[in-house]
Amino acid sequence: MILAIAEREIKESIKSRRFLLIFGFLLIIGALSLSSSLISWHSWGIVEEEQKAPLWVLFGQFNYYFTLLGAIFGIALGFDAITKEREGGTLKILLSTPLYKDQIILGKFLGGALTLGVSMLVIALLNLGVLMTLGANVTGSAILRIATYMFFAYLYTLLFLGIGIFFSIISKSSSNALISALVVFLILNLALSTIAPIVAHFYAGDPPKRPQISINPNDKEAMEKYRLEMEKYREEMEKWQKKYFGVFTKIRMFSPEGNLYEISGYVLNPQREKEEGEGIVVYQGSYENQQKPKEYSLTKSLSFVSANIVTLLAYILLIFVAAYIEFMRKELY
Repeated sequence: MILAIAEREIKESIKSRRFLLIFGFLLIIGALSLSSSLISWHSWGIVEEEQKAPLWVLFGQFNYYFTLLGAIFGIALGFDAITKEREGGTLKILLSTPLYKDQIILGKFLGGALTLGVSMLVIALLNLGVLMTLGANVTGSAILRIATYMFFAYLYTLLFLGIGIFFSIISKSSSNALISALVVFLILNLALSTIAPIVAHFYAGDPPKRPQISINPNDKEAMEKYRLEMEKYREEMEKWQKKYFGVFTKIRMFSPEGNLYEISGYVLNPQREKEEGEGIVVYQGSYENQQKPKEYSLTKSLSFVSANIVTLLAYILLIFVAAYIEFMRKELY
């Protein structure tokens, strides 16, 4: 019976105008953002084989739009999962049949999750097709990283599906459920993203200022003074970075958008390594002295964001358990 309810939920979802509208918009945004990123990369004159656009550059715009549209997509599939049944009178009919309440809610969960899963698969295949058509450097490792990123993007949408279903259970109408879910979305994503840098700056204070010293290459004493000042500046900047980004990342851990952003940054960029106080480049030396960055395996990249992954999974588990318990205890007539 759970599968029957899930099948019914899938059919109703894919026939709805809001599903087609948001899903179509996600497909278009995905294709356009990847194309735009690749065109911009080539317009900079970086066209050599070894300098093809990396995945983290190509997916930067897509991830930015997806954190907004993906959340709305999940909410749109769940905000009336129960209220539409109550408002249409079909919930009484369902409960009058030989169905248990847990079968109904589990069927709703499963139907929404499968709808999202198929949708994300189509989006992933389209993105991959766009990259290959435009001549991006798509290797086996790149495909694996894209698939991993899309999996976590799917978990992100699944969280907001759960939020939509939860408010569909506790709200008296679909409109109230939608408004409540959107408010939570704004708090979790936009509000926390806005608060994080403010609190971090208040805690860490203003960053140290770069030394303003006139350099005369022929004046050894001036050059030595500049070297010492720069060394002091780098040390102070590193301390400031650790304080600022330590607070910033802790606050962003409470944001689903912040967790997906961190996960995508490491999953799509094999050269990114975990460091305290990352985010600002203090000094890199001359271009000639820079070595080719080390590339990490996907497993290692995932280990860098294990805390973000656990937080995202905990959010999903918490909201689905809360929705399940509320549905089981609530008088639905």
